[in-house]
Amino acid sequence: MGPSEPRVVPLGDKAGTMREAGGYMDIWIGISKPRVWLHRIPRILAAVFSSAVLSLISASILENPAGVDLGLAGAMLAGMLGCVAGTTMALQVNRMGIYETGFAPPTKPLNGITSKVWVLPWEDLTEVQMIHRHLSPADMRKGVTLRVVSSTRRMEWLLDGDRLPRWFGDPTQGKRFVAVLDCVGVRLRELGRPLSSEEASRIVNLVPIQG
Repeated sequence: MGPSEPRVVPLGDKAGTMREAGGYMDIWIGISKPRVWLHRIPRILAAVFSSAVLSLISASILENPAGVDLGLAGAMLAGMLGCVAGTTMALQVNRMGIYETGFAPPTKPLNGITSKVWVLPWEDLTEVQMIHRHLSPADMRKGVTLRVVSSTRRMEWLLDGDRLPRWFGDPTQGKRFVAVLDCVGVRLRELGRPLSSEEASRIVNLVPIQG
C-alpha cells in the first residue's frame, strides 16, 4: 500500500464508525470499492456488447457499402446509443454511503459523473422521509422506502430498504445506513434546517451496529 493510498481505520468510538484516512474525504458508512465495481460490471458488459455489435455492423457496411439500408442504419444507431448509455450508467454508479461531508446517493448526477465519489453536502440535504409500504398480494414483504430530498439542488432519491443490504453486501451495514438516515430525517424536522457535519457525526455515533 503506497503512502497516498486511502486506508480504512477505526475511529475508536463505541459505534464502530470507520474512517477512510489519508484520502480526499472521510467515510462513516459506505459500500466498499469492490462492491462499486460489482454494480458497474453489468453496465460495462452492456457497453462492450453494444460496441461489439457496432463493430460487426461497421465491418458489414465497409464490405458492402451499396447494401446499406434503413434497418442496418437503425441497428448501427442503436449500437452507438447502447454503448454510450452503458458507459454513462457505469460511470454514474456511486460509492453510496454517509460521509463527513454529506450523503452519497447510489448514482451520480450527470454533472458529477467524473467525480470519484459524488457527495451531497449536509447543508443541501433538506429532507429524509421514511415511507412504509403496506402488504399486498403482489408483495408479501412489508418494507420501507427512503425518500432523500435536496430542495436547494432540486434533487430527490428513492432508496428501497429491501435492496440496500444487497448494495452494501452486508445486511448490518445496510440496516445501519437506513437507521442513520431515518434519524437524520427526524433531526431535520426537529431543527427545521440542514445539519452540520458535527451534528451528523453525533447521530452516526449514537446509532449502534446491529447484528
